[in-house]
Order: sequence, then structure tokens, then C-alpha cells
Amino acid sequence: MLLKLFLLLFIVSMNSFAGIDELKTPEVAQREYIYTNSEVNESIQTVGVYTCVALVVRDRGGNGALAHFDAATDIDRGVSEVLSNFSDLSELEVSLFGGQSPYRLEEEIKEKLLEYGLTPDRILRNTTSKASMNINVNLKTGIISDYTERFSNTSYSTRKFKSDRLKFSKRLYRHEKSIGGGDYIPAEDESEFGFEGFRFDM
Repeated sequence: MLLKLFLLLFIVSMNSFAGIDELKTPEVAQREYIYTNSEVNESIQTVGVYTCVALVVRDRGGNGALAHFDAATDIDRGVSEVLSNFSDLSELEVSLFGGQSPYRLEEEIKEKLLEYGLTPDRILRNTTSKASMNINVNLKTGIISDYTERFSNTSYSTRKFKSDRLKFSKRLYRHEKSIGGGDYIPAEDESEFGFEGFRFDM
């Protein structure tokens, strides 16, 4: 009984320091972005922002986009596509997360944002060569946090498909749960053994 109580207190304390990882939260893959709002998705997230850079864009109406850029992404086209979802660029809040020194990818994204008259309101970098981030954006509260990846929110077959497509194009793909739809994702085979819902820790 005492051991169960200790484990319960440990789990609660861990969750209080880390962001929340829930299965219903859309997870953005590498070289992909999502555009949605707080009525459709309370939160959006991406995992493993190491040498990559995550771009977060939000407006006052609860609309938001999260993009996961890597060094091979077509930055000009990618940033332009993300911003095209917003009608009033003057009211946007823009943040950048991740990257590794000398932060060249961050600089490329900032240069493109400047063409639209935008400068990041917040920049949070990886400060060591081993540092990485998992970014969760709460579209209702506006809170952006680093979370602990506890669940795989995407099936194995979808993750593999998204990884494989990186070989064929440098474009920033659109997440399938974006408002208005996204890029093609093959239907999942229900008989396939995947890891959706698999917990990484307890």
C-alpha cells in the first residue's frame, strides 16, 4: 500500500513539472506543419526539436500553426504557406524553438519572416549539443511548454510514411488534421500492429 502511494505521488509530481502529453493532441512530424484553432484542438505538439527549429504562430482568435523545419526544408515556400493561413499578419505572435549553434536554420526562418514584417516575440534555443525540445502549444491559454513524451500519438504506419516521404521533396507537408485538410496519408490497416497509445514511461 505504501509503495502504491509513493508511485502515485511520484507520477503526480512528474506531471506537474512537465507539459501534458495526451493521445488526442495532434503531433506534427519533421518537415510538417498544422493549422488549427482552439475549438478543434486544445493543443498541438511536436517532438524531437534538436537541430530542427519549431515555428509557432498564433493570433488573438485562438487560431494557431506549428511547423517543424529541418535543414532540408524549402524555407521560403514553407514559411509562406504557414502564414497564408492567417488573414491579418499584424496581429500574429511568432515564436521559434530549438536549433543548434550557430543557428543557421533559425536565421533563415527569421529572414523570411522579416519579409512579411514579422519578428519573433520569443526565441528559445537548445544551448548544448545534446539538448532537444518537445513543444506543446495550448491554443486556449496561449501557453507554450516543453513536455515529456509519454505516448506515441501517431500510428507506426503513419510515422513510417511521413518519414519515408522526406526522401522525395523538400516542401513542408501539411498535417492531415489541419483545418481544411492536409496532405495525403494512406488509410491504416487495423490488423497492423502499431504503437499508437504505447506509453514510454509510467
